[in-house]
Amino acid sequence: MFGLGFGLQALNGFKPSGSPAAAVKPALTAAQLKQMAQAIPFDELARHTERYTGKIIQTSGTVAQVLEDGDGAQLRLFMDGESDQAIYVFYPGFGQVRVLEGDHVTVIGPVYGRLTYEAVLGHKVTVPAVTAEVLMVQK
Repeated sequence: MFGLGFGLQALNGFKPSGSPAAAVKPALTAAQLKQMAQAIPFDELARHTERYTGKIIQTSGTVAQVLEDGDGAQLRLFMDGESDQAIYVFYPGFGQVRVLEGDHVTVIGPVYGRLTYEAVLGHKVTVPAVTAEVLMVQK
């Protein structure tokens, strides 16, 4: 089990179904995604996730957890490095650009809703969920 109440089994095998990423990825380049991405503060994204579902956002943060899943990965990202600003990121490009816990990254991609998982201590946690169509590791 991992720290801060996020268990390995919580997201193992989770993949978004009907994600807007499927429609966005083939049609747009990384440059186009960057150009259309909106920066949304965590409080706004967490409070009004449904407003942003299907919209392309850009956010930065610290990778708190990486769960490899074949060529993809599931990430827990602390927006702005703040542990109380966690989001879930499905990252299908992990096989091409690997990230590690503690890396500072910028993520660009569609919001596909909210994800609820069971924490280590048994309580449920709900966080905004994003697909990383573009992920850049900050040096």
